[in-house]
Amino acid sequence: MHMRKQFVFFIVFIFTCLLSAQAQEKNWVNYVNTLQGTNSHHDLTRGNTYPTTAMPWGMNFWTPQTGVNGSGWIYQHFKDSIRGFRQTHQCSSWTRDYAAFSLMPVTGKLVVDQFSRAAHFSHDNETAKPNYY
Repeated sequence: MHMRKQFVFFIVFIFTCLLSAQAQEKNWVNYVNTLQGTNSHHDLTRGNTYPTTAMPWGMNFWTPQTGVNGSGWIYQHFKDSIRGFRQTHQCSSWTRDYAAFSLMPVTGKLVVDQFSRAAHFSHDNETAKPNYY
């Protein structure tokens, strides 16, 4: 009988530990800053990266576009307007990105010109995470 109580206690203990570990599971996405290294200038670079996330060895990435089409600088953190969301192959401004395109959600009249469709935004309201932009 004593052995049975120990066994029940052991099962309850394991179950409690599992529930406790599951309750304390961290959401690792909250620790990732995809804007790290995006404040790049041609004269002094600070990372030359874009806020993109993809599976390892991904072929195509989506990134917000603050730079001008045709420029290697797709995203520069110091800019205050967004021109669209760009499908890209590269993650650095030093390598040109050929056969890429940009989409910009708009309402009302269709605006194709990248300068006219640009929307001003504040980085204070910007959320950039691996699973959300």
